[in-house]
Amino acid sequence: MQRIISTILLIVISICCMSGQRRANDLMQGKDRVDIPFHFRNGFIVLDLKFSDFVPMSFIFDTGAEHTLIFDKRTTDILNIPYERQIKVLGSDLTVEMFAQISRAIPFVLPNGQRVKRDIVVLDNDYLNLSEINGVNIDGLIGGEFFKGLVVQINFEKSRLELYYPDNYKPCKDCTKHDIEISDHKPYFLSDYVSSNNNPSDTSQLKLLLDSGAAITYLLFLESDSTIVVPESTIPGNLGKGLGGDIIGLVGKSRYIGLDNYGFKEVITYYQSVDSAVIARNKIDRNGIIGNSVLSRFKKVTIDYTYEKLYLEPRRNYNEDFQYDKSGINIIALGSNLDQYYVNAVIIDSPAYEAGIRSGDLIVKYGWWPTNWFSLTGITNRMCKKEGKKINLTIKRGEEKMKKSFILKDLLKNNKQ
Repeated sequence: MQRIISTILLIVISICCMSGQRRANDLMQGKDRVDIPFHFRNGFIVLDLKFSDFVPMSFIFDTGAEHTLIFDKRTTDILNIPYERQIKVLGSDLTVEMFAQISRAIPFVLPNGQRVKRDIVVLDNDYLNLSEINGVNIDGLIGGEFFKGLVVQINFEKSRLELYYPDNYKPCKDCTKHDIEISDHKPYFLSDYVSSNNNPSDTSQLKLLLDSGAAITYLLFLESDSTIVVPESTIPGNLGKGLGGDIIGLVGKSRYIGLDNYGFKEVITYYQSVDSAVIARNKIDRNGIIGNSVLSRFKKVTIDYTYEKLYLEPRRNYNEDFQYDKSGINIIALGSNLDQYYVNAVIIDSPAYEAGIRSGDLIVKYGWWPTNWFSLTGITNRMCKKEGKKINLTIKRGEEKMKKSFILKDLLKNNKQ
């Protein structure tokens, strides 16, 4: 179950002291449209840019974040980038405080050679280690402020961000228009929700953050609304990495979650428990998030930050069943080339656990083939196949190699709807 969950990025940053930057007209340079290519890797939108004019770096485009963030301060130290001040950063459990630095007017060069300057936040330490869980190098993230005042169209079909001036943007003929709320450069919308434990007619509305920095379907905060109920059948889940460490929660199914005329039935949903006092203290006014596993079901997802509109162009089978891990193992990538795949965690009583696979095991072969022939996504996708598929792995534990086999099992099959 943990392949998708482990790549979620939840960061809450308290940066009231960041100064407002001017509108992002420097990205357009008078053009009607500017394209920025991206790679869709393990559920993340990854942009390859040059940082500080010449250093190639990879950034996640994260609509759920406000600012541009650099994960590892060693990079900016080597480049002698000056810091204006230190700030506090709130961890994923909303209680752990850490520290980061602010730097001003740092140049970025886009793939088309265009140069812009942005303020950045630099973490004192790389708390996230996203390269390990994503299987490719990730140096930071780019939030909504980077594109302030523009329309950002995520074209999943052509793997590119398309930027427009708000008054020049013309939605595609198959796009639908939806009202959203923009707060701190982050988009929110109201979603219909029916718990698996409720009747189909018991529909409530939840406020969700549209979060392209999360490689999941939906995450709901249990204490944020009384209608959010944990299903009777769940499994424990490592919901991902945040600044305070691993985010622990539960995985189950919601009867229905939808946005206007787009809806998903029996959808895999992730549940995080957050103390209501913490929610109130940090003024968290949302009930959860919607991630890329849902957003990528659309050919185009377009955010108009100025007029607070969302445009969606669905794929033909946008509401087909979601695939998810049926092995019970969470795999991370290590090594200089990120091609050594280790078991990070195993769900007790899952197929992998019953086969004797344990945390810390190195997976050296999938079937007959060495695993370094695969990407992390290639390995984990094979754990999401249909129930009943046999998986043959060769693992290494210490100096001993062992062959392990198990049958994929739908760990949520007995969920009462």
